[in-house]
Amino acid sequence: MPRDPGPPGGGHEHAREHLDGGRLARSVGSEQREQLALAHREGDALHRHGLGALRSDDRAHEPAQAGGADHRAEHLAQAVGLDRWHVHGIIQPAVIDPGQGTSAEPAASRDDQVVASPTDPTGSSSSASPAAPVRVSAHRPADLDAVRAAVALGVDFVELDVRRCRDGVLVVAHDELVADGARRAPVADLDHATLQRLSPQVPTLAECLHALAGRAGAHVDLKLTSPPHLHDRPEDTWEADAARQVVAAVGEEGALFTSDDTSSVRAVRAWARATGHEALLVGPSLGADPPGPLWRRGLRLLEELLLPGRRLRACDATLVVANEALARLTTERWARRHHLPLLVWTVDDDDELVRWLRSSAWLVTTDRPARALELRR
Repeated sequence: MPRDPGPPGGGHEHAREHLDGGRLARSVGSEQREQLALAHREGDALHRHGLGALRSDDRAHEPAQAGGADHRAEHLAQAVGLDRWHVHGIIQPAVIDPGQGTSAEPAASRDDQVVASPTDPTGSSSSASPAAPVRVSAHRPADLDAVRAAVALGVDFVELDVRRCRDGVLVVAHDELVADGARRAPVADLDHATLQRLSPQVPTLAECLHALAGRAGAHVDLKLTSPPHLHDRPEDTWEADAARQVVAAVGEEGALFTSDDTSSVRAVRAWARATGHEALLVGPSLGADPPGPLWRRGLRLLEELLLPGRRLRACDATLVVANEALARLTTERWARRHHLPLLVWTVDDDDELVRWLRSSAWLVTTDRPARALELRR
């Protein structure tokens, strides 16, 4: 299954501004404003206004008391071109260069260097060449029958949400909890035999990989994180166990890994480097809504909004993974500029599918894979 992720490249983004953490926390502290969400413009206002609008008006709009947080939050949204707030849990990173005014390209700096993309055997200079159509990944099928159905459609990848049972068995389950009588038990707290008794439709990773082998690639979204002490030995991490199984079944070219957790991405990359799988595509999910208090989620939101390369560099990523709203704003341009393949999730609307299937994205994840394949023809 050939792919064209782009040539070795490197890039830097210039971080000219550092926002005060306390002000950001207050900006997003209102329960009525859980997350920044989709702007109806595709990022033009970001570059038109730039972070300079925030800087020049900071003092004028600094709230004098707690009640002023709402005004500060609205000013923040207007300054970066977001005309409304939603309660979706969608995070909107972006790249802004306050020093360039209306320029769409930030200057270079060593501070935010990202890693080079895997070697491209075709020598192409784009993340998705005209000869290589944008790939389609079926978004998290519910059981083994759904995995087989997605394969029968002819998708390029099938997304598998991988969790680990207490006894080490890797299973594919989107939900963290399963019903156990009157309570709900975490998959991670159950051995595999108990999980099978409570939820027999949950397949093992090995079963799903057998259904994929030779027919479709495995898009593994890791829902597990190794204890910190295992990260000193890359080959012993839970993430490495998953990577070994996947690469053995579908090959390096047929595998890609994503995760909300930076440490899990770093663990897969460490295993890949140690085992000669340098070209393995691995990346953190930018735009995901992580667990934790609202203020911390808001700080991550704004860091991703301004400095997406910081997180990518921190986990040695070889793949840019972004929600549709984020990619629409600036991440598509950012990934192209840094010669990294772009995965966009989750795209279901017909117009948006057409837009992304004709874009420079490398792969699109969708709940409507049959429609996506039809539109791609």
